[in-house]
Amino acid sequence: LLDYFSARSTVLLRGTSAIADRLKASEWHLNQTVEELLEGGTIAPKYTDYAKPQSSLEMFLDDACVVHFDSLGQGMSGKKLGAMFSMRTKHMVSYCENLDLLCEDLEGYRRGGYRVILTAENEAAAKNLCTLLCERGFSALVETDEGEYTVRTLPASLCLIQWKQYIRGYELTTPKIAVLSTSPESREGALMAGGKLKRKKKKRAGTETILSYNDLEVGDFVVHEVHGIGQYMGIENLTVDGVSRDYITIRYAGSDRLFLPVDKLDMVSKYIGAHSDDGLVKLSRFGGAEWGRAKAKTRAAVKEIAKDLIQLYAERSRKPGFAFPPDDDLQADFEAAFEFEATEGQLAAIEDIKADMMSSVPMDRLLCGDVGFGKTEVAMRAAYKAVLGGKQVAILV
Repeated sequence: LLDYFSARSTVLLRGTSAIADRLKASEWHLNQTVEELLEGGTIAPKYTDYAKPQSSLEMFLDDACVVHFDSLGQGMSGKKLGAMFSMRTKHMVSYCENLDLLCEDLEGYRRGGYRVILTAENEAAAKNLCTLLCERGFSALVETDEGEYTVRTLPASLCLIQWKQYIRGYELTTPKIAVLSTSPESREGALMAGGKLKRKKKKRAGTETILSYNDLEVGDFVVHEVHGIGQYMGIENLTVDGVSRDYITIRYAGSDRLFLPVDKLDMVSKYIGAHSDDGLVKLSRFGGAEWGRAKAKTRAAVKEIAKDLIQLYAERSRKPGFAFPPDDDLQADFEAAFEFEATEGQLAAIEDIKADMMSSVPMDRLLCGDVGFGKTEVAMRAAYKAVLGGKQVAILV
């Protein structure tokens, strides 16, 4: 890659320490692969030096003009910096569900001398938002131009509404610019008249979604239930016995490759074990006995864990817990004040959690769900029930 750059290149690095970690992992994998190839007699020793080491990049960067983008100053030790620039920002939530909160914050920005850009999901939503804001006394303009604004040309005392791309909200503290999002975080729903969010109903899947090749990126580590840990290398169209089909390619130790038809993806899952975050994962040897031994060892360990858990839960069930009282009028009034109607999944979770809380058996429950599916509303109901039962509640976010 470095051969494509001239000596006077300007290089932008986003996440210097992360790049160094990836290079370290890549170099480690390279050494593992070379070792496997040498042991198998696939290549001669004089051909093992076919990739540049991490030090080559460091030497190149020493001579180039480099701009580092980092939220933290990691990986900068020993580097001579020409200048440092701090861009103080503040993340903002999406206002798609609450026009009143948006207007309240806009009033604060107006008093503080901020210039505001609002992003909407589409042109119709932008025009609707413009009408709503003008009715509430704000100056708003829907931007249809393709031009770009700078810190100096951005209009003051005016809400500029755009919809061309989705941007999460943020606030630039020093130049006093706020970019606010009115698009739903999940990119679903729209801001309707009156400032209410119309949510799209989702079908509840009866089973877990089968892994799609769209969920994989080249370089991801995967696990084949028969052949073990490999690295996903992409999709290839191959013709076998006169029939063309799409195959996913999985690389194993050494030079081994597995070509798996895309309709057999149920045999593959993403690797989430040790070193999945730093890339230092040892690939399985194709056709070797190591994977079988690892699975047998894991089965034995799982049995031991299950035995310990059964004993632990048996002891817990014998010990008395605190039983909260049934719901009263205060609880009903609190729950009636929620803005959105509870979904079927939320109602089931609320019912299960309340049953646990009113039982004298110690509670042990974990509520899981995707972003935006209403876990917080369920938690607030449980927290209020605990308060009414005479307990203090701490909510950690």
